[in-house]
Amino acid sequence: MKKIIISFILVIALIVSTYYIFMGFCGYKLNIHFFDSDKSDSILITYEDKVILIDTAFEEYSDNIIDYLESKNIEIIDCLIITHFDKDHVGGASKIIDNFEVLSVYQPGYIKESEYYNKYKGSLDRKNITPITINGDIVTIDFDDLYFKIYGTNIIYLDDTSNNSSLITSLIYNDTSYLFTGDIENERIIDFVNLDIDEHDVIKMPHHGKYHKELDSLLNKIQPKYAVITTSNEEKESEKTINLLNRYGIKYYTTRNNPVTIKSNGEKIKFYN
Repeated sequence: MKKIIISFILVIALIVSTYYIFMGFCGYKLNIHFFDSDKSDSILITYEDKVILIDTAFEEYSDNIIDYLESKNIEIIDCLIITHFDKDHVGGASKIIDNFEVLSVYQPGYIKESEYYNKYKGSLDRKNITPITINGDIVTIDFDDLYFKIYGTNIIYLDDTSNNSSLITSLIYNDTSYLFTGDIENERIIDFVNLDIDEHDVIKMPHHGKYHKELDSLLNKIQPKYAVITTSNEEKESEKTINLLNRYGIKYYTTRNNPVTIKSNGEKIKFYN
């Protein structure tokens, strides 16, 4: 009889533990995937049935991105955000738009003419998509538990106009927060930190980890616990940037050899690299 009771208790314990493990895994509904796409940006954000894509990497990586999305049975992209029109951010946009139903597109006001921009514009025209252009506005997007703020600028910066015109995206999911900074440099960082910006748990470091002296003021303002750097073995992040992150005690991850994936339940944040 004693053995039967012990066996029964063990079975109940196994059922309960399995339930909590399952519920814990399922509770991490927010997924943020930073593609390993050389020194370029493409970031996939999924939450339940919502799909947001920030940038589309170099054109040569578009097939990898498409394959990944299809492996997740994604057919519709609710929101495509093009931070700026350098080829390492907009290069794959044409193929992405051609291969998926894209419900909305956000872009900066500053247009950098190139073959990649022209391909992107051609795909928008073929799909009858009118992009939403963000200049000096702050555009908000509310997907139930996900709350986005997209910061544009109407300033034409003299120093690297395209990078400094990047859209900056803030994502709030319950008690967790994430900041995606495009390729902003010193002038834009100064303007951004002067806004009423909350602290964020995670920051996608600007400009692939290149060092800019105003990064100190950005990190001081945002106070992140974690950082992600989109970089490559051929063009690594700056040692000065790493030293700065270490000085602030910020744990960082890079896409140099593998993608970086974040999962969150709105309270906890887990990294996979």
